Amino acid sequence: MIPLRGRGGRRLATVLALVALAASCGSEAAPRRTSRLTLTTLLPASEKTFWEFVARAFERHHPEIRVDLVEGPESTDLREDLYTASLLARDPTFDLIYMDVTWTPKFAAAGWLLPLDEWFDARERARFLPAALAAGLYEGRLFRILIEPVTRGPTSDLPPVERQATPPRAKAPPPALPLPTRPGAPARAPSAAAAE
Repeated sequence: MIPLRGRGGRRLATVLALVALAASCGSEAAPRRTSRLTLTTLLPASEKTFWEFVARAFERHHPEIRVDLVEGPESTDLREDLYTASLLARDPTFDLIYMDVTWTPKFAAAGWLLPLDEWFDARERARFLPAALAAGLYEGRLFRILIEPVTRGPTSDLPPVERQATPPRAKAPPPALPLPTRPGAPARAPSAAAAE
C-alpha cells in the first residue's frame, strides 16, 4: 500500500494540525472532541479477511487512525481502472494504493504517488529482495514496497538430506492397473515390462 501525494497527505497534515489546535484551545469545562483520521484503500474482495486482521492490529497501535478496507474487483486491471479514474478526477476517496508492480511507472509519472525513500533507509531496504525493491523504483526513487515476500530464499523446517540418519526409502511403484484395450476386448493385466 502506498500513501498518495496531494490531498491524502495534505488531509493527514491538516487533520493532525486541527486536532492539535482544537486540543490547545479548549477550556477545561468544555468536553473535548477527538477526531479520528481514516485511511482508505481498495483491495481484492478475496483478500479483505487477511487485511482486516492487519488493519485492526495497526489501529490498536495507532488508535487515532482508522483503516477502511474497500472491497474491489479481483481483476488487477479493473482495480487499476478504478484507481486511475479516481486519481484523474482528483477524488480523495483512496489514501493508500494497493497496487500491482506494473502500475508503478504510470502512477509515479503522473505524480499520484508519494516517494517512500525517507521511510525506507538502507537498513530497512536490506530486508527486501533486490528485484522486489527495483520493481518499486521510478527514476531512482522508491514509490512501491512489496508487502508479501520479504525473505531472501526458500525456507524449510526439514533438516538437510546430508544430516539425516538414514537415507530416504525409494517409493514403491504404483499398483498395476489393467491396460486399455480395444472396445469390446477383455481387459488384460499389464506385463512385467509394462510395469517398469
